[in-house]
Amino acid sequence: DGAKLTVRGGKATIEGGTIVSTNQYVVNGGNDSISTGDEMSLLSLYVEEGYDTKGANFFLTDDIYLTTQGIDHGGAGFTPIGTGISIDFEITGTKRFLGDFDGCGYTVYGLYIVSDFLDFAGLFGRCKGSTIKNLGVCGDILGDDEVGGICGDAKGGTFEQCSNYGNISGKDENVGGIVGSVENGKIYNCVNFAAVVGKNKV
Repeated sequence: DGAKLTVRGGKATIEGGTIVSTNQYVVNGGNDSISTGDEMSLLSLYVEEGYDTKGANFFLTDDIYLTTQGIDHGGAGFTPIGTGISIDFEITGTKRFLGDFDGCGYTVYGLYIVSDFLDFAGLFGRCKGSTIKNLGVCGDILGDDEVGGICGDAKGGTFEQCSNYGNISGKDENVGGIVGSVENGKIYNCVNFAAVVGKNKV
């Protein structure tokens, strides 16, 4: 069975065969399971803290119901996994998700992001070289540039057998049901079932 995402010392860590130490949070590969909205939020925190996910494999073991209030204290929703918003709700240097993610046929419900100043909005904000597959998302997303249901911005990588059931809106450009912007990546057998609205490059 996979490791579990947990909190230690107020920060996100990985336990169960992939933990390095209690002070450094570096994922050395392995399979890390996610079964709750809180654990999904911990993955977002883990990436935003700047810890490396390269070589790590995350997978769902159940449908996920997000209730986390992120982005701002007014309740603008989930903080994307890999974006330019810090846990203190300030603009920071963008951290990318570098691992792989298998939804195993499950769906993430309640993906609510409403922040029209936010670039890189989606369940994943920014990815590089990742394979994201067998994943559904359902909710509503409003961002600025690079807005997508699964991922806002991807460099390389593969998206396969993914579905979006939530409305996607971008104030500017690069808006898509699955991925807002993808460079040198591949999208296979993915389906968008909801409205997508943007200004350019939709």
